[in-house]
Amino acid sequence: MKKKIKILSIHKDYWSYKKFRKKIFYTIENELNLRITNVNLYNNNQNCNSTFLKGFESLRKIKFDKFNYIFVYGIRKNLIYQIYCKIKRFNNKNFYFFTGLGFLFTNRNKIFKFFFFKYLTFFFTKDDKIILQNSIDYKIFKKKLPNHKIYLIQGNGVLLKNALENKKIRDYKRIIFGSRLIKNKGIKELIQIIENVNKSNIKVKYKFYLYLIIDNKNIDKYKISKNLLNLKNTKITFNKRNIMNDIKNSDLSIFTSYREGLSQFLLECLSCNLPIITFDVPGCSDLVNDKYNGFLIKKGDVNEFVDKLILLITDHEIKKRFQNNSKKIVKDFSYDTIVNKYLKLLN
Repeated sequence: MKKKIKILSIHKDYWSYKKFRKKIFYTIENELNLRITNVNLYNNNQNCNSTFLKGFESLRKIKFDKFNYIFVYGIRKNLIYQIYCKIKRFNNKNFYFFTGLGFLFTNRNKIFKFFFFKYLTFFFTKDDKIILQNSIDYKIFKKKLPNHKIYLIQGNGVLLKNALENKKIRDYKRIIFGSRLIKNKGIKELIQIIENVNKSNIKVKYKFYLYLIIDNKNIDKYKISKNLLNLKNTKITFNKRNIMNDIKNSDLSIFTSYREGLSQFLLECLSCNLPIITFDVPGCSDLVNDKYNGFLIKKGDVNEFVDKLILLITDHEIKKRFQNNSKKIVKDFSYDTIVNKYLKLLN
């Protein structure tokens, strides 16, 4: 009898696995009759930036020779695992998933980026498979690592039936935003955008709903300012992990991140047919065709962002057109589409 293929999947923590990959893995296991074992490098209460020591402690407990393939998710987890393999001289069949490169491209100079790719060239073997989540990162890696096997799998998939046919009737527009509360999510610009819309005195009623995760484990903490807490026409909810029902009941979505792997928040908004306004940055621009299902704004251009947001709040026809167009785009990011890309990767 043929033995089951065994895959080891390494994540940051259990929440990352449950939120982003659990359903995909369940489908893959059934499709290919294989087994996926999931390992979390950190507990939810640990500081992820105590980096290598806790990561090595977790890896030492694993019997790698029992697995046919190794999946590793996230840039820090990739780095820890690569160093561990070099030390132990393992020669596994590795799949490296880079789920976001914000730490590399947002506030780093060219010298740092140069050495980062030199590092990858040294640690990656030609048999390793590298998976990126957005088209811009994919092109960068293809150029920097031309001799390696590089693939594009855009995100973690969404259900195509998320949109509500009949939303709650209300006399105001509900505008939703969701992210971690860190600088690189554009919180400064978000505050300015809301303040400027409030100053515009438009006749249509509206309200901003901000869902913010306070990530004490992240090195780049962002202090909760009085400007954020005192925003008018705004409701802030902290540390609510599942906001799909809130997205379903919203009218518009906005996002101010400087860079993403592929924004799960925007992907879920797209699945609910919400018009989107976001900065034109990697991980967001893959999900929005400018003036088709939303607006792409030059990063940091608060005035243009406000103008387009006011337009969507006040112009029902444009909003309706964007909603209909979102239904066409989201099919490329369905669970079935993403699962099929995983299956091709393994085959």
